[in-house]
Amino acid sequence: MRAALLTAPREVSIEDVADPAPGVGEVLVRLTAVGVCGSDVHFFHEGRIGSASAAYPMGLGHEPAGIVTAVGEGVSGLVEGALVAVEPGIPCGRCEPCGRAKPNLCPNVRFLAQPDTVGAFQECLVMPQENCLPAPAGVSAEACAVAEPLGVGLEALAISGIRAGETAAVFGCGPIGLSVIAALRSAGIQEIITSEPLEARRVFAARLGASHTIDSARENVIQAIRDVTDGRGVDVAFEAAGEQETLDHTIESAAIGGTAVIIGIPREKKMEIDLHTARRKELPLRQVRRSNLKTAAALELLAREDIPIEEMVTHRFPLGETATAMDLVRRYADGVIKAVVIPSDQ
Repeated sequence: MRAALLTAPREVSIEDVADPAPGVGEVLVRLTAVGVCGSDVHFFHEGRIGSASAAYPMGLGHEPAGIVTAVGEGVSGLVEGALVAVEPGIPCGRCEPCGRAKPNLCPNVRFLAQPDTVGAFQECLVMPQENCLPAPAGVSAEACAVAEPLGVGLEALAISGIRAGETAAVFGCGPIGLSVIAALRSAGIQEIITSEPLEARRVFAARLGASHTIDSARENVIQAIRDVTDGRGVDVAFEAAGEQETLDHTIESAAIGGTAVIIGIPREKKMEIDLHTARRKELPLRQVRRSNLKTAAALELLAREDIPIEEMVTHRFPLGETATAMDLVRRYADGVIKAVVIPSDQ
């Protein structure tokens, strides 16, 4: 089969690799849609993300969906031809975080597209049965491919502790920020203020349920939020861009006694936090680590509610153009919101 392998910063080679075969309890999936994530772009462009360095050659892609083509011994409930979303994390199930229902913090996790684990920008993938989640009726392959980032939004919602009647701000309306908006609306949050410099993303944020959208390239973001909230700020502020400016806005926009939720992954190893402002507000700083296996919950939400989340997919690329896809996302070019790679259409 063919696989797109990162061989150096900004260099991707399409290679022939061994065809995988499912073992006991495993499933072979022919991949038909794989989302391009910001973490893929960091590895592609900078050769690292935070303190994690790429190990060449390296497979990227951890938001896959596809068709079951074979099952191993002991697999039940999945049949050939079934459309599935693939949960990308395989936790050990034995460590302390796993025992506390926090497998996203498992130090032994195998997660797709990390330096020691295969990626999903390839034609086929073998995963444990429990990681292969059948698509509910009416949920498409592209919706399955964005279920993992939607799961991150659901995890951010859970961590935030936000309650009905409270207010939220979301800084950054890329796929993760948009997923947070969708999650907040599904929980009945009515006042959702968003900040984003790109018009196409602001428009889609409003479509998903944002009550106010701020053009951060032209407006004073904090003053705009103060105007909307009568000077109070919001109950929960979500940082979803991984930039110093959005982190600053998150701390500053939260109300006294509010909460800040940090989701974005920065390029830098370290960022500054205005601890004086956070301390004066007694502001909890909560951070999100992946989706905590909430891809299944995301699929259930998509089946239950009419959320046009798959429409954030604006660009599609064949496997041979994986590098082009990641470069487009890196440059925020051509109105891109979400790009997907289509490894196999056969």
